[in-house]
Amino acid sequence: MKKTLLFMTLIAAALLVSSLHAQDAKLVAAAKNEGKAVVYGSLETESADAIFKVFRQKTGIELDYWRASSTKAMDRALSEYRAGRPLFDAVLTNDNPIQIMLKEGIFAKYDSPQPKNLPKSPSIPGSGRVIATW
Repeated sequence: MKKTLLFMTLIAAALLVSSLHAQDAKLVAAAKNEGKAVVYGSLETESADAIFKVFRQKTGIELDYWRASSTKAMDRALSEYRAGRPLFDAVLTNDNPIQIMLKEGIFAKYDSPQPKNLPKSPSIPGSGRVIATW
């Protein structure tokens, strides 16, 4: 359930990039000046391509995706981070590696403006199960 929850959250976050332009034009401009964003992940290429296509359309920022198993993606990100030379901009993988990297302090804090536009506890219609809480 945790992996599904995290995956759904990541998908939702990727699809909500439409607020990126309105939120911080300077951030988008800075990212475009870098030329591309680099993503490490374990998501199947076909699924990642669909998400990244929306991201590119909404932001105009190109992406390089390095795909491996969740453990290898985590190991590469952690190795670069610990060496003080991270080459990635984002990591897209499942719950356990994310939790390990979170404990290592690898992630920057980001307060999205989107939660204020979403219901307090979205649920799967008819199931009674909560998807996530904000």
